[in-house]
Amino acid sequence: MQSFDFDLAQFQNQFNLKGNATYFALKRLEEEGLIQFNEAYYSPSRIMFALEFKELYEFQLKNPGAEPILTLLSRLRGGDMQSHFFTISENQLAFYLQKSSDNVRRQLERLQSLGILHYDFQRDMPQVLFLQPRFEPARLPLDKAHLEARKKTALERAGAVRHYALHRHRCRTQLLLEYFGEISAAFCGVCDLCLASKKNKRQPFRDENARRIQEALQAGPLALPLLVARMPHLDEREALQCIREMLDTGEIQRLDDGRMALAKAS
Repeated sequence: MQSFDFDLAQFQNQFNLKGNATYFALKRLEEEGLIQFNEAYYSPSRIMFALEFKELYEFQLKNPGAEPILTLLSRLRGGDMQSHFFTISENQLAFYLQKSSDNVRRQLERLQSLGILHYDFQRDMPQVLFLQPRFEPARLPLDKAHLEARKKTALERAGAVRHYALHRHRCRTQLLLEYFGEISAAFCGVCDLCLASKKNKRQPFRDENARRIQEALQAGPLALPLLVARMPHLDEREALQCIREMLDTGEIQRLDDGRMALAKAS
């Protein structure tokens, strides 16, 4: 199996494909086991000697110009370098050889062209790896029934999300539980819809309490305890909550001495 650099934008432009459709088509091919699509990919450079030690030594004798880099590679790595790849850094080799990184890269490419070693250059582009022999487009072994089932599931999920986002009457927790097959008659009391429902239900009471507070302040400013005492139909907590809301909305104001007063007309 061999991997290939894959520039998605260039691929789309070359074949006049749409961005999202192309991306998801690649992911579907990956899910079907036909390719491996690595979006974020980094692979350092690596080499493996193609010759046995004796042949490599004979090559160095005949090509003294290649001796420094081959000797350096042998010293840096050691071990069995004829049976597996090992990673290298062109910058590190350039430092030891007192050459430029480009010079080192050219030497390695030349050694590869001569069959002395295998050189796999550093990659940081997305990669596509073919996991099976290539098929003609019309003969791709795709499980169409499976793909249709996945499409149906995806559409149902999208519909459920849309329903959840646009619904304006039922508790959010009830909607979520219903999606997962559970039915609950209890309201959570804390979602946006529950809070809005509470606000709408208590609005007439809030308006009546605000009217009474304004009437109590018509004769002049009152200290907070006296204002609360003018509202015997409410407990202290409810009265203080209404006063705080009216302060926030600017319907009443707090004077410098701490007394409550009607807001001044602007």
